[in-house]
Amino acid sequence: MNQAEIIRKKRLYKIAQSLQVKKAWDFFEDVGIFAVTLANRKTPFYCVFLFETIVVCPNQAALKGLFYLSEQDMMPEIQRLRYQQHLICYFIDENEFLEIGDASMEDLAIEAIDHKFPVFESAMPGVLPDELIKAEIQTMTDILKQIETSMDEIEAIRALNHSIDTHMVHRYFDFDQKQWTFDLLDMVDDSLNVNALDVEEELLEKAKTQEKIDETWEIDVAYTPLMVDKKEGHRQGVVRVLLLANSDKQQILNQQLITLKDDANRLLVDYLVASILQRGIPKEVVVRDSIVEMLIKNVSDLLDLKVVVNQKLPTIDLYVEELSNQSMQ
Repeated sequence: MNQAEIIRKKRLYKIAQSLQVKKAWDFFEDVGIFAVTLANRKTPFYCVFLFETIVVCPNQAALKGLFYLSEQDMMPEIQRLRYQQHLICYFIDENEFLEIGDASMEDLAIEAIDHKFPVFESAMPGVLPDELIKAEIQTMTDILKQIETSMDEIEAIRALNHSIDTHMVHRYFDFDQKQWTFDLLDMVDDSLNVNALDVEEELLEKAKTQEKIDETWEIDVAYTPLMVDKKEGHRQGVVRVLLLANSDKQQILNQQLITLKDDANRLLVDYLVASILQRGIPKEVVVRDSIVEMLIKNVSDLLDLKVVVNQKLPTIDLYVEELSNQSMQ
């Protein structure tokens, strides 16, 4: 690391450790989700506090994804990656930290507090969680600084007299008053607000004429343990595959590789319609989550197609598990 990088990282680690000492997660337990609009942004980041963890969501969609993720306790771990879009700071035991082998700590001259070090990650759809890039280091530093400063202004927060169920405390820079201040924002609801994707009317009419078949299908854009060849300066992409399976026969019927440039949702809906045109209308389609259920609603409604949501897709998950075993051989 050059000197500028050392300074930036050291500042981030020091602020995180200050919040560790102050136990920010305990402080914000009564405050709730905390919104911060940085001076160079028009929309807020949303900060969620868990035990020894601070999750920063860049927008409402990411926050809703976090809400939804918290409910998917039966979903295979690798499939949960699809909902993650955040920056995160959490604390791990110093021995575990040393096993990770972050050589940069010697340059930073940071010591553990209560035998723990802070760890920072950036999570985005389609890629593995990774260390923060330069811009994210600055963003995370600025947000944590506002969190720390706000903890010293508890009386101003109490004066808002808000309910954490209906409102969020919002910290922002008032350019007229030339100072940081607080107000309240409405709580973000947990509805997903996913619109069904349109399908060409001609294709839907053709699909309506297809015979009903005695098959249960699974369909999903599945995350796999395989990694995309990493390019210098880019994050590690995860191989995703659009899969259609016959659940009764535990058979993969079709598969298509999804790239980071692809519109995975569009491809999934088109794939379903094409499969119906080719094979017929199944008695049931099982999907991973309510998001896919809503995406294919125009198709399912017109064809009177039963759609079942299940966090586990037995045939597809077995296929992914086999890929994982092969990758470790």
